Amino acid sequence: MPLVLIGSLAALVLMHRDPPGVLLPGIVKAGPAPLPPLQLTTVGPHLLRGVVVDSTGAPAPDVFISGRIGVRIVGAFTDEQGTFLLEDLPAGELDLLLARSVLPHGSAQLTVPTGSDVRLELPPESEDLPTLPRIERSALEARLELPFGDLPEDYEIAFLPLRTEATGGSSRATAPGLDGAVQRRVDVGPYGKLRVEDLAHGSYLVVVLPPWAKGGSWPHLLERPVEHRGTTGPVKLRAQSGELRGELLDGRGEPVVGAAVHLRSADRPQQVWPLESSSSTGAFRFTDLPGGSYRLAVTAGPASFETLVRVSALRTTRVEVPALELGPR
Repeated sequence: MPLVLIGSLAALVLMHRDPPGVLLPGIVKAGPAPLPPLQLTTVGPHLLRGVVVDSTGAPAPDVFISGRIGVRIVGAFTDEQGTFLLEDLPAGELDLLLARSVLPHGSAQLTVPTGSDVRLELPPESEDLPTLPRIERSALEARLELPFGDLPEDYEIAFLPLRTEATGGSSRATAPGLDGAVQRRVDVGPYGKLRVEDLAHGSYLVVVLPPWAKGGSWPHLLERPVEHRGTTGPVKLRAQSGELRGELLDGRGEPVVGAAVHLRSADRPQQVWPLESSSSTGAFRFTDLPGGSYRLAVTAGPASFETLVRVSALRTTRVEVPALELGPR
């Protein structure tokens, strides 16, 4: 029976909604925990008077002096004579920061009471930071010439910044410098003429690329250092490339038309030149070839041929291809 009464009373408590301020008999409603007593900032009877001077001993006006002593934060500005006053300080160690409009700021550590006025000295001002060099820019004009009488239109000229090394030499810049020189690329116009607007003065490695290699990193038909100071006339650029020629005939001495002719670098097989086809006379030609070794491959129906050739700059290299056996026609 007592258990039934206790259970009924508990259910009644849970279901009952007391009006504000009304509790069931025998029920005590818990209130919020009492707040801790308010801690007031310690105020003491001491004051600190002094003067702030710069590294030359002259009074330093408009210096903000801030400090902490115990839990108390204090602050004041110096006047025209560099003097200041901090009041209501308790006794103890006082850490001060002396802030001014230029760096570095000053600091001091004192014991309050000091017994007399204090003299605080600021450290010497930082030297002026070095300024960036003035970037000089002007237009550069140039003209490109190709060997073998080819038209130089639509070629690309890359201007790659050079950096002077401590040893006195120069090397390709891997990142922009403070002189403003950055990589620039320009297409060659009619008659091989080109103009680079607002080119930063400096040293550049001028690289010539064929039309099919625009924006790429090879092949370099010319690598020439150029010093641009805005005082020279048009720069003459002559590509140092060679060409490769050949003729394809069948077993009866007739031209092989439309044969696929492949060319790639022998030293770097991943460097492949655009595919060429033999003409109506069986002739084929590769231009824009830096001097070096190449692997030539010919495919015409069931017939094929491959050989290693050496190309020299500014010269025409002719390759002898044996007669291609194309089978019955």
